[in-house]
Amino acid sequence: MQYTGDKSAYAYAWSLAHVEMIVQQNGMGDMERLLDRIAAGESAEGALRNVLHSDYEELEQFTADYLRKNYVR
Repeated sequence: MQYTGDKSAYAYAWSLAHVEMIVQQNGMGDMERLLDRIAAGESAEGALRNVLHSDYEELEQFTADYLRKNYVR
């Protein structure tokens, strides 16, 4: 998957928001476990299910809720 310009910036910012939410809500340990599972060959969605007990749709919602709570005034 290749993005250019605005799409790249959006994808990076949204990914960073996911990481920030995971670390703030669950701790760095869960982020490390996610990355370890992916490095071991598990799919990203499988790692999410096993570590955070959620799927992509829930991750999107949790992240949006986190951003609203912490950045919207």
